[in-house]
Amino acid sequence: MSDRPGNNKSSLVEQIDLNADDDSTLFTDDEQVLVRTINRTFQQRSRLKGVHYEFTIFNDNQCYQKVTRRHGGKHKFRINLGCLDPQPRREYNLADSWLVFAGICAILAFLLVYAGWIRNPPVRIDRSLLYLLTSFSVSACVISLLLAILKTRDTLVLYSKCGRAPVLELINNNPDHKVFTDFLDDLSRRILLARENMSESITQMLALELKELRRLRNEGVILDSQYEAAKQKIFNHEAYDRSDAN
Repeated sequence: MSDRPGNNKSSLVEQIDLNADDDSTLFTDDEQVLVRTINRTFQQRSRLKGVHYEFTIFNDNQCYQKVTRRHGGKHKFRINLGCLDPQPRREYNLADSWLVFAGICAILAFLLVYAGWIRNPPVRIDRSLLYLLTSFSVSACVISLLLAILKTRDTLVLYSKCGRAPVLELINNNPDHKVFTDFLDDLSRRILLARENMSESITQMLALELKELRRLRNEGVILDSQYEAAKQKIFNHEAYDRSDAN
């Protein structure tokens, strides 16, 4: 994590070249945003889940995120901070079906061990078959627990201000609670400042948000359904009603 601004403009551009083609990362942002100042960088990595997030806040009002997944490729995108809601929403999805299956396998393994080795069963059981069934149950239990961990998601999501489309996703309390909280508080503060420093009217800000979301939709960051739902909410905003009345 770093808060150090660069010494000159060229060094900043080298640190965050938004249109760099030096890897296979998907990025279609055709707006040439000159990087004047890098305000902060932040990284999150989950080796177990094979995901790496990189955040760069620059020019006081822009955030660039690069997402690298072990088996899901890469993508990167940029968002104007003034278009975001500063209050993130926690999304916790527990892979309970895998946990239930792991519990069933654990109970089965215990019964096999108890019946085959601790007590003398009334019916003679082939030891090799008993060993095979026990090994299978234990293996299935361990695999199910690992899948439950991999499938469980604990994230904080930042949504667009009016359209409520999910834009930025952070892994909760990663790399640790203190560092994560410090970055999240700073990001929320910068979102508020970016919105306060915007000179556009409410209608113009809504149009800017819609433009940003349309670009993110085209880049595959948000789904078509998420974009359409956000567009409808923006069009239904009272500011559009007032502008139509005038």
